[in-house]
Amino acid sequence: MSVAPALAAPAQVGGARALFGAAWAEWTKLRSLPSTWFLLGGCLVYSIGFSAVISYGMVRDFATVSAEEKAAFDPTATSLTSFVLGQLVFAAVAVLVITSEHTAGTIQASLAAVPRRGRLFAAKSVVAAAVLLVFGDVAAFGAFFAGQAAIASQGAPAANLGQPGVLVAVAASGLYLAVLGLLALALGSLLRSTAGTIALLGVVTLAIPALSAPLPDWLAAWLEKYWPLTAGTRIMAVRDDPGLLAPWTGFGVMCATVAVVLVIAVRSFRVRSPR
Repeated sequence: MSVAPALAAPAQVGGARALFGAAWAEWTKLRSLPSTWFLLGGCLVYSIGFSAVISYGMVRDFATVSAEEKAAFDPTATSLTSFVLGQLVFAAVAVLVITSEHTAGTIQASLAAVPRRGRLFAAKSVVAAAVLLVFGDVAAFGAFFAGQAAIASQGAPAANLGQPGVLVAVAASGLYLAVLGLLALALGSLLRSTAGTIALLGVVTLAIPALSAPLPDWLAAWLEKYWPLTAGTRIMAVRDDPGLLAPWTGFGVMCATVAVVLVIAVRSFRVRSPR
């Protein structure tokens, strides 16, 4: 009875080492692409710079707004607006993790190096999520500080990381991007096209939420509350909104949706020809 655990341990360690090795190889390939650093660098500059611009514009007339609007003002969410708008460019990095290999024709070489397709997909998922988590948080904290400086310059109430819920909201921005990266990777695996995947991501992240205004009120309200990617952004909010899901509930809806797409993508990746 005591032999089984001892025999199982080396297999588990070997599997973990193999996954780490595959993930390291994926990271090496991703960082060798000039477009990776162009996209990540552009996202950082955009998120931080436009946070100051957008935050300044949104509070320029703060002194003249109604008391109700002042009470509902969320300086944290305001400073992260540019971050939300730039999410598509971040997601493009995760798309490249898979589509760049189909474009260059190197996917077969990757499968030769890592024959277990599930392990290869897992390695790509780890890299996509980790890169977006780290760079997403760097962008989020930069956007937060730039935005709060702009807000304070106009005499509006600025937030700080010591206030309840603020640190969690800013740090969770990277978590949101990590899950978005998994969705981008899954869609890229299914479509095998960089342009097509980014276009589809643009529809589901920005176009559908933005085009809900002309829809019937009940449908627009449903989309605003339950559309997975809109619900997921609630994790970056500090103030509760009775008309929307709670932050972690909304993020849970997003995670559940992405998990379904990931399962479909993994099954497809296992059986489809790599060509």
